[in-house]
Amino acid sequence: MSLVETLVALAVSAVGITGVAALVMASSTVVKRNYAITQAQAVAQREMERIVALGCNDNCANIKQLDGNARSIYWNATGELTDTPPAVGPTNPVKAEFRVAVDVDPPYEGAERGIPRLDRPLDGTNSTVGSVAGEMVNVRVSVSWRDTSGRTAARPRQVAVMQTRMAPP
Repeated sequence: MSLVETLVALAVSAVGITGVAALVMASSTVVKRNYAITQAQAVAQREMERIVALGCNDNCANIKQLDGNARSIYWNATGELTDTPPAVGPTNPVKAEFRVAVDVDPPYEGAERGIPRLDRPLDGTNSTVGSVAGEMVNVRVSVSWRDTSGRTAARPRQVAVMQTRMAPP
């Protein structure tokens, strides 16, 4: 009788251990994905701070010229973010490549104007009659990366977006 009890106990233990292993694997995937999202948000924040530090000149032409700029930023195993691809090897693998793209409106690619409208007067009036139309730009930074883990494998490209509006002083 004790042999049967032992076999039943082993079967129950095997089911429990399998469940715990599945839980650990799922939580590992979630942690990895959340870490990548956090890194992407940090990259977007860094890029946005760089752009805001430039400031708008009289007509924000210096910011408008950033429209359409895109580049890659690499995250290596030591946690460093660099604009140049690191030398890949067993001691320094690339953990992620982030694609950073900047979109500045205007110029508008379509009919979007935003809410509140970017072309509204900046002197506090609601009327364009007799008011000074200000120059304002909407700056959007998109950071995308390839995520092949877990449930996102069907949609491997993930994106984090940050935006702000800027006007000349």
